[in-house]
Amino acid sequence: MTDLADRATTTGRIPAPLSDRPTGRPWPFVDRPAPRTAMLDALASARSVLVVGEAGVGKTHLVRATLDEWTARRRALAPHLSDARVATDGTIADRQLPDPHPMTLTVGAADRWAALEGIHLAASGASLERATGHPSHVIRVTDEPPRTPVLLHVEDAHLLDRATAQALALLVREGEVTVVATMRPSGAQLSPWLELWKDGLAERLDLRPLDPAATEALVEEALGGPVTGDTGRRIWRQTLGNPHHVRELLRHEVETGTLAERNGVWIGLIGAGPGPRVLDAVGRDLDNLPVPARTALELVALAEPIPVSWLDRLVDDAVLDHLVHEGLVVTAPTTYGTPGSHRSFDEPLSPIARLNPPAYAEAVRALVPMSRRRQLYTQLRTARSGFPTEHESPAGLLRSVLWALECDIHQTGERLLRAMRAAVSLCRPEIAVQIASAALRQPLGGTGPLIDVLLVRAQAWRLLGESGRAAADLLEASERLTADHTGTEHRLRQIQLAEQSADLHQYHGNDPDGSLDLIDGLLRELGDDADPDLRSALEVNRLTRLGAAGRFAESVEPSLAHLRAAGYRSANVLGLAAPTVLGLAQAGRLGDATALATRSVRAAEVHAPRHPWLLARIRTTQLLVHLWSGDLEGADHAAVPRACAEAGHPIQYAADSTGRGLLAAARGLWTDALREHHAASASLSILDPSGLYAYAAAAESVAAAALGDRSAALRLIDAARRAPQRASAMVESDLRLLLVDAQLWLLQPTLRADALALAHWSADRGLHRTELEALHRALVAGHLLGAADPSDAAVLTRLGQLAAAVATTRARALLAHATAIVAGDVELVAIAARDLTAQGLWLPTVRPSARLTAREREIAGLAAGGLSSRAIADRLTLSVRTVDSHLSRVFTKLGVRSRQELRSIRDV
Repeated sequence: MTDLADRATTTGRIPAPLSDRPTGRPWPFVDRPAPRTAMLDALASARSVLVVGEAGVGKTHLVRATLDEWTARRRALAPHLSDARVATDGTIADRQLPDPHPMTLTVGAADRWAALEGIHLAASGASLERATGHPSHVIRVTDEPPRTPVLLHVEDAHLLDRATAQALALLVREGEVTVVATMRPSGAQLSPWLELWKDGLAERLDLRPLDPAATEALVEEALGGPVTGDTGRRIWRQTLGNPHHVRELLRHEVETGTLAERNGVWIGLIGAGPGPRVLDAVGRDLDNLPVPARTALELVALAEPIPVSWLDRLVDDAVLDHLVHEGLVVTAPTTYGTPGSHRSFDEPLSPIARLNPPAYAEAVRALVPMSRRRQLYTQLRTARSGFPTEHESPAGLLRSVLWALECDIHQTGERLLRAMRAAVSLCRPEIAVQIASAALRQPLGGTGPLIDVLLVRAQAWRLLGESGRAAADLLEASERLTADHTGTEHRLRQIQLAEQSADLHQYHGNDPDGSLDLIDGLLRELGDDADPDLRSALEVNRLTRLGAAGRFAESVEPSLAHLRAAGYRSANVLGLAAPTVLGLAQAGRLGDATALATRSVRAAEVHAPRHPWLLARIRTTQLLVHLWSGDLEGADHAAVPRACAEAGHPIQYAADSTGRGLLAAARGLWTDALREHHAASASLSILDPSGLYAYAAAAESVAAAALGDRSAALRLIDAARRAPQRASAMVESDLRLLLVDAQLWLLQPTLRADALALAHWSADRGLHRTELEALHRALVAGHLLGAADPSDAAVLTRLGQLAAAVATTRARALLAHATAIVAGDVELVAIAARDLTAQGLWLPTVRPSARLTAREREIAGLAAGGLSSRAIADRLTLSVRTVDSHLSRVFTKLGVRSRQELRSIRDV
């Protein structure tokens, strides 16, 4: 990668030009406090510093910022420091500046010895005489008084020739120079830099790319707003946290409109290709490479991830080793199997090679001419001959097939079909559609393969939210299947067709009855004499649909029987786990639900390589069960942090974001909750093939109401009620409870009636956990609205029966709070309310009419919940002084003088 990439990362102190800013904002300062502190400590002890990292990670940025800070410190003690800059013609212009920067020497290839002589003279107190210039090799010198080592900033020290580097190291050893040098990892492994570090004369600071969380934070600061989880993760996967590539990617995607702001959230579900500036830089890199190295780089880029065993047939070992040493190519062990293979996932395969990072690989691919692509593909096809298909990863298969299609090179129907299935398994349905369309333009060797292609493309269309196109493919597949009754695969295709048609009914048409009718019809057609495995698979599919429709009375017990019979070994049967866990939990059997979720997560981890969505869905349900039980620690363990979210479909990112939002709300962190829920609902408003938007909107409405945004909360309540439930039917009772909680924060006059209506609705369906929560909210409504009801005693009696049946710590806390309300004991109500916060339930702290900011409301709620200022500061990542300042304003606005009075407000 280009050496200019390091210097391309601009800072908040030196803003990028307007055209370089993604949204007209200065590119944010990427602060790295630990390396900066280590560098300052080393300089304070007159030790040299080697800042090591790949191009674009911000080495120059870090050194400049740290040297600015160091110079400012020294300036306070020695105001006589001067500034001198050496021109490219070798002359030196000295001048005094009010706020001088370090002296700069530009060292060219022709006269480095003269420059080093100048450094030596400067260290001795003599004046500098001359140097020659080359803009890519920069040495900056801070001129100290005589007998004080010269502070020397050497940029890209790995590019210095050996003689110059050794001479510079000698000056360091003699105490005449303190060096701050940036270099690549490959250079740090060579003499003399390695010896300086080993001998303790230089501190080595390794600067690594940003992790996913830090990358997302950088992206959000640059854009000036939050991004959806899938967008943040995609940007990290493409750039691997390299700040330079992050900047260029954002700039290009904003310019092309593939990354856009919608309702305050930045969304980019599918990224753009490399921008012109990146292509120019990478093109220069390729032009400077020897032909064998460029060929190897192009091969890896076009075929990645490519088994090293294949590459060994095409590339000399020394060339590949050099590219790996320079950090352009990375190799890693892998265990995988292509979709449909029978290999063990624990069996090791040849290591795979890829370029670093993926954004760089995209640019290399874009620069390979078509004729050259065909030539390289032919070489690769020869190299992989003789290897079994299991040696080709799903991602490698996909890349290879796309490469062939770009070059108009024929691929067999079987290979195209495998690539389509790989695309769906890798959550790239748009690529599956692309390959299917190409497959349908060529003979596929019979009606059966044609039907297979139509079925996979229909599945991909559905995942893309294109239900009409999916239906058209399924109709054509049905017509061809009716005309072709031959082949052993006929029945399997018939089942696939029925299942996918049922998916359209249930998850797009919001018609679970129509979905079940299709499965029931096929079961009748099969008859009792059908293959037991086929019949069992259909029965499991039917039970999964019943659970997804929220019809737990019909699904839970038969599902448990299937799970026990299969011993959790079958991925197909394990699909019953998520709806069954939710059914048990909403019925109040939270202990059984927790145990089932725990067993199922362990089993799903075994199937994760081929069925990643299965594990993600079960983990999501496990999180909900912990929250409903009042087990915040368990919920925290089950939640998927943004930094750990794996590559997946946007709907899974939205589900993960919703889970994090619910956990934040359970901790009283309403700002964080709103951020997560808003990101989820914004993403689902664009693409929601299953129907999770209704639940996400309901969850967001609670956070908006808790933060005092009444208009937004009412809008979201209406949106949740209007949205078709589809997959949200699986948690319909909790969705309805969330809407009641939003009304609770808004103190809606219909709150009590709506809560009682939900309790009756839940009782009719045997959903005792939701009935318990709804009855509690009905009593809270009377307390908050100052309208006790004669039926409160009967409500409390039923609530006590339900709490005993549910038997969780949260159920007991709900009962204690309700008992205090009915007894009219204000002090006990306040104590019980604080106990509820420990179980994840936060009740309104101030009147909706109170003119508090969102942050003030959040802090007031945490304070009323019994948290100290220090605990609130830790939870919200604020200073204690800031928390106390907010509380002071809260007390003034509400007319109270203490936390005790805050807790005793009638509206608490």
